[in-house]
Amino acid sequence: MNNSAWSDFRDTHLGRLTYIQGTRVPVYLASMTAADLGNDPQKLAEHYGWPLAKAETVLTYSAAFKDEVERNIADHSDLGEFDALKQMLPTLQRTQIGS
Repeated sequence: MNNSAWSDFRDTHLGRLTYIQGTRVPVYLASMTAADLGNDPQKLAEHYGWPLAKAETVLTYSAAFKDEVERNIADHSDLGEFDALKQMLPTLQRTQIGS
C-alpha cells in the first residue's frame, strides 16, 4: 500500500512540515501520539477518528524519515513556553488572569 497519498508538505511559520492530508495534524505530533498509544495504528486511527490508512501513514513516514520526525519533535517541544512564542510573535504580551 502506498501511504504517501495521505501526507503532504506545507510551508509554515515554523518551516516546512509534513502533515496528514486533510487535517491540521503534523506527522511529528501524530507520531508522538502514536508512541503514547504503543505505536498501534488501530488505536491511533480511533484516537483521531481517521481511516486506518492515515494512521499507518504516520507510522510508515516516521520510520522512513526518523531523523526528520525526531528533529521536528525537538524543534517544537518548547512551543508552549512564553519566550519561544515571543520570538515568533514579537508583539505577544503576558496577561495574568485572576488575582
